[in-house]
Amino acid sequence: MNSSFCARLIGAIALSAWSATVGASALSDAAAQLQPGQWVQLNTQNFNAALLDDGAAYQVLQYTEDMVWDPVTRQLLFVGGGHNSDAEYLSYSEATNSWTRRKPGGGPWACCSSHAYDGNAIIPSSGKLFFHQMAWDQADRLDVVDISSGTWSRTAPMAQHPGCCVGLEYFPELGGLVMADGRTGVQFYDASADRWSMVTGSVSIGEYHNFAEYSPVHKVLIFGGGEGGGGTSVYRMDANRQITRLGNAPQQLGTTHAIVTTDPNSGNFVVFFGSATYEFNPMTDTWSRLTMTVPWTSIGEGGVWDTVATPVSTYGVIAFAKYAGNNSRVYLYRHSPGSGAVEPTITFSANPLSVADQGSTTLTWSTANADACTASGGWSGTKAMSGSETRGPLSADTTFTLTCSNTDGGNAARSVTVDVATATPAPTVNLSASPNAVAAGGSSTISWTTSDATSCTGTGGIAGWPGTKTVPNGSQSVGPLSAAATFGLSCTGAGGTTQRSATVSLLAAPTVTFSANPTSVTAGARTTLTWSSQNATACVASGAWAGSKTVSGSEQSAQLNQTSTFNLDCTGAGGTTGRSATVMVSSPPPPPPPPPPSPAPTVTLMANQTSVAPNTQVTLTWSSTDATACTASGGWSGSRATSGSEQSSSLADTTNFMLACTGSGGSASGQVTVTVVPGGGSGGGTGTTDSGGGALDLLLLTLGSVLLAIRGQRRRHIGYAQAS
Repeated sequence: MNSSFCARLIGAIALSAWSATVGASALSDAAAQLQPGQWVQLNTQNFNAALLDDGAAYQVLQYTEDMVWDPVTRQLLFVGGGHNSDAEYLSYSEATNSWTRRKPGGGPWACCSSHAYDGNAIIPSSGKLFFHQMAWDQADRLDVVDISSGTWSRTAPMAQHPGCCVGLEYFPELGGLVMADGRTGVQFYDASADRWSMVTGSVSIGEYHNFAEYSPVHKVLIFGGGEGGGGTSVYRMDANRQITRLGNAPQQLGTTHAIVTTDPNSGNFVVFFGSATYEFNPMTDTWSRLTMTVPWTSIGEGGVWDTVATPVSTYGVIAFAKYAGNNSRVYLYRHSPGSGAVEPTITFSANPLSVADQGSTTLTWSTANADACTASGGWSGTKAMSGSETRGPLSADTTFTLTCSNTDGGNAARSVTVDVATATPAPTVNLSASPNAVAAGGSSTISWTTSDATSCTGTGGIAGWPGTKTVPNGSQSVGPLSAAATFGLSCTGAGGTTQRSATVSLLAAPTVTFSANPTSVTAGARTTLTWSSQNATACVASGAWAGSKTVSGSEQSAQLNQTSTFNLDCTGAGGTTGRSATVMVSSPPPPPPPPPPSPAPTVTLMANQTSVAPNTQVTLTWSSTDATACTASGGWSGSRATSGSEQSSSLADTTNFMLACTGSGGSASGQVTVTVVPGGGSGGGTGTTDSGGGALDLLLLTLGSVLLAIRGQRRRHIGYAQAS
């Protein structure tokens, strides 16, 4: 910047509270009275604490430096919010000179992270405002509002997930948005294709709090700044996506350090630091310090805090909005000569301007100073700078609008309305069924309303529906229905015939599965009942059980003493379905017969000699049947095996040996007597077998011993006789 221009700027600030009483608007009148280097306060309605406060201690202009100007609707627009608050949507209307605040739509929106930073951008030709949310979960897309309709939407996901605090700007020659982000680099959004792509990841800018601004005169965009290393870096991007690293800024750039905005007349950038102001020429890469008093630094927080700026291309000025509670203010600044952007001129016509119903018209247009045109209203899409197009058939009066813009920021719109002769309308018919779904055997009411109809006829459905119906309105109960049915109504009037239909569907009846396990039991036993159902809301038991049951479950029955049938009925919107399960009950088998009695034991006891000389031993032998234990007594004693053999002790006298054996069938005993005969003995032992006593055997043994003794004495007598 030369010294004469610097001198022209010194002392050129005019701080007058300008309330326009003449001219097109307060904004245009205030801008018109500015000379280069001058400031003016623009008195607007509602720009106060009520508009800007956001929460107990915060306000919407925290951590931001940018708003946008819409040259088509002539509005200042801003989306953002304070600490711990969600976003707000602010707009200033030139037509009313007032501000409005409302909540954004669409979303999702972060509840507590909504600072704007440099995240507002506008594409005037499409009438879309774009905003970048800082919260991580929302930061990979942009939120978009259609400025005219207020409808919100979101872009496609970005090529890479950016950080919180980006620089966002529209680049008209590229037809989309450029986003500078210290985390990922530079990304581009193709607005016509709703598609993101990476431009480069090789830039050294601050980690966050970055900026991006476009020059319509130089047709370049600069970006950079931010926190940490790279905070003074500046890059230039041209319409060929060529990126050039420029020299460092004189101070740190970024949302909390500087406001970077564009002079719409020279195309250079005006950069406001906390303590100094510079003009930056991106083509020569030169910084020139300006000497001026910036009025908004004297109110509210110092420096660049709580201030947003945007070029107002329509009037060749820069607008600033500063928060200071109820002392908040709006300023305009003209930096260099110029009256603003040159607006496109549009010639737009329709031939004919009046058509019959279903007729067509031909639209013809031409433009000057336009770079892009968009159709809206009765047509849509991007249009050439000149052309013609036939539109139809038309059934109602239609307004066609053509909006054109240029890269200088100029915008213009023209509209033409084609009148359509009123035709006799076709009948309108509204037909409904209530309810539109019933259980088998149920009924529904068919209702209808019409206009411009002289007669109506029912078709389809079930018996009783086809035939003439009342006009203009009526209703009829139909049923019972055993299947889904579609009821038609055809209404005729001077404008033709209109047909409508309403379908009554059949609600699905409940399905029930019910079983008993086991299905056959003995008296006194139980069974387990198991069931499940679909399309049922309640179940009731009957028969061998009772009470309300869940729609599915399992339950053990009571003890069953006779064959029993269990019933289960389940009910739903589609009716009731029942199922049964029968359990057969049989008598218990007779008890088994008692086991036969065990046989009584038998015992056999013998001695190998039953007559012996004194001091002779005998051998005792015994056996038993059905015995489990034996006990000796008499000439021996103690427990004995149930069979065996044993030698007695030396016998001095005649001895009785007894053996008693027991078993499960009772007891038995055996006995043998060994006679001791002085001077002799006898061979051949005898024994006894006893199953109840041995007295007879003992008597016989005694008699035998006596006889033997007599015989021995006789022999002695005979011997004596012979000897003598």
